[in-house]
Formats: sequence, C-alpha cells, structure tokens
Amino acid sequence: MANFEIAKNETLLKEGKYSNRPEDAGGETKYGITIRVAREEGYEGAMIDFPIELADRIYKKLYWDKLKLDLVSSQPIANELFDTAVNCGAMTASIFLQRVLNVLNREARDWEDIKVDGIVGAKTIGTLEIASRKREKNILLFLNVLQGARYIELATTSSRHDELNINGWAQRITLNY
Repeated sequence: MANFEIAKNETLLKEGKYSNRPEDAGGETKYGITIRVAREEGYEGAMIDFPIELADRIYKKLYWDKLKLDLVSSQPIANELFDTAVNCGAMTASIFLQRVLNVLNREARDWEDIKVDGIVGAKTIGTLEIASRKREKNILLFLNVLQGARYIELATTSSRHDELNINGWAQRITLNY
C-alpha cells in the first residue's frame, strides 16, 4: 500500500517554503498549509514559524486520510492525489479521481461508473484498484490534465491575480512517468 512519508516528502519539495505574496489568494502559507487551515487546526503562531510536525499532522488528517490513500496500492497515484489535495483541496482531488475513473472505463465495460461526489469511499477505492492495474499511466496523465485545466480556468476567470501564479502552478503538473 502507498506510503504517506514518500508522498509527503515529494510534496514538500514543491511546498517547503514560507510564502506571503499579495497575488496568492491563500495568503500566508508554509509547507502548502494556508494560514486559514493552520488557524482552523489550532495553530496560533506566526506562519513563518509554522512547525513541520503540525504540517505533518494536517497533511495526514486533511489530505492523506480524507482520500484514504493508505488503501491505494499505486504509490505514484497516491503521490499525485496527495499533492493535488494539498494544492487544490481534498474535494477537488477526489472529484478529479472520480471523473477520470469514469472516463477510462470504456463506457462501463471494464468497471462500473462511480458517483462523482468528491467523497472517497469503498467504491472509489475499489474502482481505483481495478483501474490502476489496467491504466495507471492514463490515470496519472488525466489527473494532471484536470489539474492543469483548473489552473488555466483560475488564471483566466478569476478576479484575483491568479495569472501571476500560473507558471509556478505548472511545476505541480508532473508528466514524467
């Protein structure tokens, strides 16, 4: 089964620094954890001092466990879903996964469609396990395609300064598999 530490370390390569850029709607962040999420999880200190131990707990609770990634046998898929959840939210990562699984099933010939509700349950995990044995590379590819499309949508429709973030966001899309 997928290993949290491996996924976390991969994400930390992208998210390890403190950031407080005016064009970033998330405001102050460290390790990819926004100040809003840190406060919701009880952290009261300055974000620049946000401890990695608390980031680990938040990563595990809000992203890894919410997506049930301990039950995923493909480490690359778990890494991708975890990283997308940290950057875009667990609900978004879940919806991306469910949509991809539904379009890769050859009109339900290989596995049944699942409900696209953003909730990862037994049906989503079971379907992912079947699908990843047959189409792991395509799952990874299309998860990245949806993530990229989300970034473009934000950059072209948002009243915020998301266009300024697009080049950095592009680094999140890993097509090296």
